[in-house]
Amino acid sequence: MRLTELEAGAGALAEYYDWFKDARTGDVLVYWTGDLQFDRDPTNFPEMDAEQRDSIGVIEGIATRVMKDAREGYLILNQRKLGESRYEYRATRRRLPKERSLDTKRTRHALAVPA
Repeated sequence: MRLTELEAGAGALAEYYDWFKDARTGDVLVYWTGDLQFDRDPTNFPEMDAEQRDSIGVIEGIATRVMKDAREGYLILNQRKLGESRYEYRATRRRLPKERSLDTKRTRHALAVPA
């Protein structure tokens, strides 16, 4: 099992796709640390600057993609509590039956989250 921490910033979604493509069964990705529900809601930051807006967009894109891949059966999601309103959000790569194995022809474009 490998543990990888995703850096939320420019290129984070591409880093997620790379991890997803290369991950083996049991590999874990920490895709966010904080309070995901709070951190991805722009109404919690009424005086936000451009950097904060970009950060929320990155969080939203990653969380949406991870949830979609979990619903398709490729990941198991869990959280690890670190403190008051602070969690590690984790995605663990699942082993899939042969009939549901990942299509190797799947491209980043096919995995892209709509804007």
